[in-house]
Amino acid sequence: MKFKKHILSSFLVLLVVGLFTCGGVFAAQQSGDASTSGTSADTQVTTQSTDTQANTTSSDQNQNDQKDQTADQAQQQKTPSIVYKAHVQNDGTQKEVSDGQLAGTIGKSLRLEAFQAYLKDAPNSSLSYTAHVQNDGWQKFVSNKETAGTTGKGLRMEAIKITLNGDLASQYDVVYRVHIQNYGWLNWARNGEPAGSVGKALRIEAMQIMLVKKGETPTNTPVSDASTTDKAFVYDTVKYQAHVQNDGTQDWVGDGELAGTTGRSLRIEGIALELADSQYSGVSGGITYRAHVQNDGWQDWKKDGEFAGTQGRALRLEAIQIKLTGDIASQYDVYYSCHVQNFGWLAWAKDGETAGTEHLGFRVEGIRVMLVKKGAAAPSNDGRDAHANITADLLKSSIGVQYQTHVQNIGWTNWSKDGETSGTTGQSLRVEAYRVGVNDKLTNNSYISYHSHIQNIGSGQGWADSRDGNAMSGTTGQNLRVEAIQMKLGGYASNAMDVWYRVHVQGYGWLDWAKDGQWAGTSNGGLRVEAVQIELRTQLEGAPGPTARPYIYVDPYPQANAILNHIGRNLWAAYNWSAGLPYWRQYYSPNMGTRWYANIGFTQFRGNCYVMAATFTEMARALGYNAHQVVGFVPHLGGGDAPHSWVEIDENDGTWVYDPNLTNELHLPGYHFKYGKAKTWRYYNYHRTSLN
Repeated sequence: MKFKKHILSSFLVLLVVGLFTCGGVFAAQQSGDASTSGTSADTQVTTQSTDTQANTTSSDQNQNDQKDQTADQAQQQKTPSIVYKAHVQNDGTQKEVSDGQLAGTIGKSLRLEAFQAYLKDAPNSSLSYTAHVQNDGWQKFVSNKETAGTTGKGLRMEAIKITLNGDLASQYDVVYRVHIQNYGWLNWARNGEPAGSVGKALRIEAMQIMLVKKGETPTNTPVSDASTTDKAFVYDTVKYQAHVQNDGTQDWVGDGELAGTTGRSLRIEGIALELADSQYSGVSGGITYRAHVQNDGWQDWKKDGEFAGTQGRALRLEAIQIKLTGDIASQYDVYYSCHVQNFGWLAWAKDGETAGTEHLGFRVEGIRVMLVKKGAAAPSNDGRDAHANITADLLKSSIGVQYQTHVQNIGWTNWSKDGETSGTTGQSLRVEAYRVGVNDKLTNNSYISYHSHIQNIGSGQGWADSRDGNAMSGTTGQNLRVEAIQMKLGGYASNAMDVWYRVHVQGYGWLDWAKDGQWAGTSNGGLRVEAVQIELRTQLEGAPGPTARPYIYVDPYPQANAILNHIGRNLWAAYNWSAGLPYWRQYYSPNMGTRWYANIGFTQFRGNCYVMAATFTEMARALGYNAHQVVGFVPHLGGGDAPHSWVEIDENDGTWVYDPNLTNELHLPGYHFKYGKAKTWRYYNYHRTSLN
């Protein structure tokens, strides 16, 4: 039994071995290798083992390939991102932000000085960027975390450009906007366009950068503030720089901003102008200009930043002409306006026209310049003078004066104009009234106000006004003479012109010329005006003739004033002088008048009571007192009536008596007393005498 079991076991072993051997041969045959059919069992087993190992390796490789493919697909599905950070004044370098988040600050007035940027999850792609830096201008492009701008120099970034490179550029745009001084958020720039400003000295304070798919419009998220303008980049199409009295050379300004000053009465002495770089405007060309300068007149033409005018000579700029050259002249007009002494802002001139004034002696104080596209609306002249250029010839040909006089025995004369004579000379006829009118073809708002000193009335009449049509100064039908006149020019013409006038006066002839409110004529002398001349002239022209003596205050007491100027201009000194005259016992008629008696005392330096009273009366009147010589009687020492003369002065508290002869003869106080005072004479049968 044991043998049989042994044989059976051996048989089973052989059977199993045979089965494996047959499998190996099949495999070999299936592979097409016929030479293996006679191989030993060991060789077959080895071959089977190798094939199994190969199958295992092939399966692992397939799994790895599938993993790599999945990873590639995951990588391609990630959204590319842009990461950036800013270096800020006082704050230093901030943390990184991404995809439109705020870099920088708002509301702190802090400048951005530098920034860095790079792409994330964007294979085969990169960023390039640059900054326009204070004093340095545009820097070279840098990329991928390199610094654009400066640190440690205190310089502001004023503008930036960013471009997208590589595979990503076919699917995305890089967009960016900046928050700048004075403006706030500008609009979005894209793919290398400038964002910010140049030539305006404005700092960037904050920035945003993001990627958007081609054709998409960026939104303001995650910063919700809207842009304050539709422009991503602001610059001056034209800029200019003025040299100003006391201030020196100012900073550059542009596009309608003020160069110079207003309200400070400072002259512009020179100016330079430039156009923006054609890389911004997109059009080539230049700008030329010339200045009209005090004493020099029109200078030669300057161009593209050259200085026109003067420095260090204290000469005013009076007018300017500006023109464009090259291609830009066919696409734009250049407009300019001057703020001129006395006139303020004049109208806009353009393309070579004159702005300012000529031959008037006025300074230009401010200038504005701007470019306007052909066909676009011109700048508004609201609030400006109607004229861009004002000349002496324009004023004299457009503004004139006419006048007529009402003359004794003749009545109203025909109208005279511009310096002609109205009235009469050599006929001893008084002017009794006059009228004045102004013809203003420029603005129709020039006028003359006038006023007179009239016999018996003085200067009590109100001012007449040429705007009132036939307004009259003086009288008619009363036989009263005009003795002096005043005139004032108002309205538009007064900015650059004066009204000049003179009168022909009884006993003197033509007096000299007066202007703008001065008196012309006489007073206190009872002298008539016989004729009038009136003329409007530019202020630079000056008077038509001599101006030394347009008005005469006729001194009715020249001798009295001469004495007062010597002894002192007060009433006590005058009394003592008259009372101290040596007594001259000579008979005088009491009816000769104050002036006749006073002349004796002022020339002979002696006299009786009439002379003493007359000289004191005239000196008191010269001092402004309402004094009157009185003649009458006092008791005679030997009995009877003695003719006598003394003085009364009317004051606020009544009439007071002054008797120089009482002091002279009796050495009694005769200064300032009331009738009836002790130790004075008894005065009776008296009356005031005539001054003449």
